[in-house]
Amino acid sequence: MTDEDRAVAPAAPRRTARRATPSEPSPSATRRRFLAGTGLTLLSAAGGVVAGLLGTRHTPHHPVQPPALLLAAVAAERALIAELDASRIPLATRSQLRADHVAHLRALQAAVAQVSSSPSAVPPTAAVQSGVAPSAAKLRQLEQLASAGAATRALGLTGRDAVLLASIAACEASHVELLS
Repeated sequence: MTDEDRAVAPAAPRRTARRATPSEPSPSATRRRFLAGTGLTLLSAAGGVVAGLLGTRHTPHHPVQPPALLLAAVAAERALIAELDASRIPLATRSQLRADHVAHLRALQAAVAQVSSSPSAVPPTAAVQSGVAPSAAKLRQLEQLASAGAATRALGLTGRDAVLLASIAACEASHVELLS
């Protein structure tokens, strides 16, 4: 190549090592930070798992008992069903009320079963106390008491159980109107 050719030809770009400025870390420093952060995260997660396993290993397993308020609600629903079965109100009304109370009972039994694995936790069905068939007025009074009782029990619970008992209280209040 002659001097003229060199003067006309553009100069080849010089490759210089790019230096990291204080605001820009080098790519290798960024990778190291990422790997160190990931390693610390994995190490702390593994430590949490080990601590959890060690903590549960020495804890004795005690079956959880369902709240007494749920058991009382189950007994109340069973008593209402027994009273309805013994009543002399029209069959259509009795069937409607009974279907509601059976649905309440099943929902309450499911709530008890979620808390307790013991099937003996649910009390047996209560029998009708008097030999006299309840009238519509007596059933209306029982529904009022059941509604108030379910509302009071709901105040003593939280979460799904409280919502369940509050909705049962509302349904039983509608039964009072149905029996009026």
